[in-house]
Amino acid sequence: MFRFTIRDLLWLMVVVGCLLGWGNDHEFQEKRFVKFRDDVSAGWAPGAATIETREQTSHEAVGRALGMKIPDDYQKWRNGGD
Repeated sequence: MFRFTIRDLLWLMVVVGCLLGWGNDHEFQEKRFVKFRDDVSAGWAPGAATIETREQTSHEAVGRALGMKIPDDYQKWRNGGD
């Protein structure tokens, strides 16, 4: 018969908890990446009317998808400050 100590069971709980947390986060990141990839491959970008606009806004889409805050004056900065 096996004899497990409380310490063994606590280590088992830590390992299982870490594996479940990692698996859950990995699945979430995978779904987020697939959605972003599909949006980009479909040519989606906010206000993408022309190639130039699509090129500029794709940087914004990437930044937002990565969780970055885009400054309000981003377009002004992109256009050289005009």
